[in-house]
Amino acid sequence: MIRPYQQKDREEVLGIYTYSDPTKKKRIEVKINAVERLDNWYGFVAEDDGGIVGYVLIEDLIGGMYVSELAVKEGYRLHGIGTSLMKEVEELAREKACKNISLNCNVDNPNKEFYKKIGFEESGSQIGYREGQDKIWFLKRVR
Repeated sequence: MIRPYQQKDREEVLGIYTYSDPTKKKRIEVKINAVERLDNWYGFVAEDDGGIVGYVLIEDLIGGMYVSELAVKEGYRLHGIGTSLMKEVEELAREKACKNISLNCNVDNPNKEFYKKIGFEESGSQIGYREGQDKIWFLKRVR
């Protein structure tokens, strides 16, 4: 089941991501704070058997949505959870009359094929984005 993020979900959401980069958890906490406090940030969670198994955090920009974080718990991947979360993002974008949805990922991220599969197209790249990582930007038009 997909539902809107609630403040009570905070610890479970933070527990989903594997933090190989110690600064990553802090960045996600900042984004969760934005979802909890700002009118232009949204979140959705995926539940299975009463626990949270995935989430997406989105920023509503002028004319478009930006997917800031998408994560699915290991053991639940490849079961349509990421697709379901992204469908909620698309529906929100339609409700807000957004023209597109954008996101980025590291060039070596295997999820880039998933983004293409659900209709995103590569729209650009950025060399040395953060900590010297190269990024690929994706865009999907909202219909």
